[in-house]
Amino acid sequence: MAPSCCWALMNLAERFAGDFGVSSNPITPHFNNAVTSLLDITARTDADTAVRTAAYEVLNVFVQNSATESLQAIASLSDVIIKRLEETVPLQQQVVSVEDKITLEEMQNSLCTVLQAIVTRLEKEIIPQGDRIMQVLLQILSTVGGKSSVPEAVFAVISALSTAIEEDFVKYMEAFAPFLYNALGNQEEASLCSMAIGLVSDITRSLGEQSQPFCDNFMNYLLNNLRSQTLGNQFKPAILQCFGDIAAAITGHFETYLSVVAQVLEQAATVTATPEGPYEMFDYVISLREGITDAWGGIIGAMKASGKTQALQQYVPAIFQLLGVIASDSTKSEGLLRSCMGVIGDLADAYPNGELVDAFRQQWVTAMIKETKTNRDFSPRTIETARWAREQVKRQLAGGQTAMSS
Repeated sequence: MAPSCCWALMNLAERFAGDFGVSSNPITPHFNNAVTSLLDITARTDADTAVRTAAYEVLNVFVQNSATESLQAIASLSDVIIKRLEETVPLQQQVVSVEDKITLEEMQNSLCTVLQAIVTRLEKEIIPQGDRIMQVLLQILSTVGGKSSVPEAVFAVISALSTAIEEDFVKYMEAFAPFLYNALGNQEEASLCSMAIGLVSDITRSLGEQSQPFCDNFMNYLLNNLRSQTLGNQFKPAILQCFGDIAAAITGHFETYLSVVAQVLEQAATVTATPEGPYEMFDYVISLREGITDAWGGIIGAMKASGKTQALQQYVPAIFQLLGVIASDSTKSEGLLRSCMGVIGDLADAYPNGELVDAFRQQWVTAMIKETKTNRDFSPRTIETARWAREQVKRQLAGGQTAMSS
């Protein structure tokens, strides 16, 4: 009966969460008692593993859907969860049977999931706990055996922590980087490698320029993974997107990698789906193109911010060629179109003196912007990006007129 009660509690918490950021919701008056009961259940030595896991799931959902009045209680809960996680470290040495290993991993995964929700919910308020959190997570990564699901759960917490504390995360990088590099290079464990790729994006976004000392290694591993025969195609869009995040973070320093990455992006742009090919190929091509345009968006922004648009100019024709192909293709997603709008706007903004006026005069550019801007099914963010792109293109064309008349 207990797992059914857990299931009911999760549904209640999700159903009555209210809008994010509300001071209280229907769950708030019961929050503290519920958390206390759940902690009692999870602490019981005679508790069934399935019940314990379900109770931790409820804690996770309660934290995720909590109102701001419960933040103090969540801060207190973080103490309990970190302490329990610390207590699992010596247990790793005592595991004798496969059953023990499974039970311990399940417990560590559950605790990490709750901790991830706490970090995400508390945001910068988690900073005082940062050292303890990283210490226990690094201990777990150092002692956990191979073929374990725990490192993925640990990486998820670290991702949440880097996003929550932003540039303050830099003090943990020296100790954490070797584990991240190992995961990036671990092509045998594809899901961990995938987590690591996403984590590089999170960390570079959080650290900005401070991530530069680690970027040579990041880029080497990412480029290796792109060439890998072991990893499937589904990793490629995320890697390309990651290049864009690295560029946005380290701005002008990205020039070191520009020619290699441009070559990779131009090569990726040649991948197409044939009408008689498998349906999945269409989805893959769309996500690949999204990765390419996200990468170019990050790179264009980086070169513009650092006054290095000259270094980018030779690649502009290839970018327009890709945009033209996307414009004429009947299958494109909202995400891809939004990304294209970003690239069009960024390019127009990066060359403000009408240098690219001929490229922007092409009929398909205006048509593509209009198609995106007038689609009623698209989100306000996409429509706003299309409007912005339209303004930038107008200025580009006006700049071109001025240049011609003078």
